[in-house]
Amino acid sequence: PVLTLPLPFASLSPQPTVQRVWMPPWRLVMFGYISQNRRLGAIIRALADLPTGLDFRFDIYGTLWDKTFVESLLARTGLSARVTIHGFAPEKELDEAIASAHLAFNLRHPTMGEASGAILRSWAQATPALATDTGWYAELPDDIVVKLSIENEIDDIRRAVHLLDERPDDFAKIGQAACRWMKETHSPDRYVQSLSAALVDLPILMTRHAGRRMLRRVATASSSKEERRVLLERAV
Repeated sequence: PVLTLPLPFASLSPQPTVQRVWMPPWRLVMFGYISQNRRLGAIIRALADLPTGLDFRFDIYGTLWDKTFVESLLARTGLSARVTIHGFAPEKELDEAIASAHLAFNLRHPTMGEASGAILRSWAQATPALATDTGWYAELPDDIVVKLSIENEIDDIRRAVHLLDERPDDFAKIGQAACRWMKETHSPDRYVQSLSAALVDLPILMTRHAGRRMLRRVATASSSKEERRVLLERAV
């Protein structure tokens, strides 16, 4: 038997004291273990094509797969003054940065199908997130995350930042909705309750599983096609 439960999340650091103000300069943030599938290169190229009058700052926290490459790309695109690479940061400092940000980048391509602890950390601070419309992220409700397509990745990133500049109240609502959804769906208490219930039901599941295996063995040994068919149907 296999049990699937929503990833539980609870921040261990104190609630940040910063107050997010929904006006420029727009604070963009990305954090975690950042490999090529996190799409940082595409994000930088998209931000480089934004109008010069659009005021933003981009903070990157965590471990980069190739810091030299990222710094070189920032220099070539002219974004070095607007983008800061902070490296690994203590949890409290990271939560403060997320809580003051207006949009978190949580792109994945290719994705391994995993849930994201990073996006849950963003939602815990009511920070709206931009995610790739694939894997686990594609299954999320449309009102709690801004999704972009793989095919039009760079254009969709630019469009999202433009919308943030034009309709910041919409992004504030997305962040609040995501925070409520995260607390309801990914709470440790709910996880423990679901796991406890599964353990209570485990003997029933194991008995059912053993019965199905026995039926399949009997069906395999039977010389009658009709008997095999009936037994295999019961084993489903």
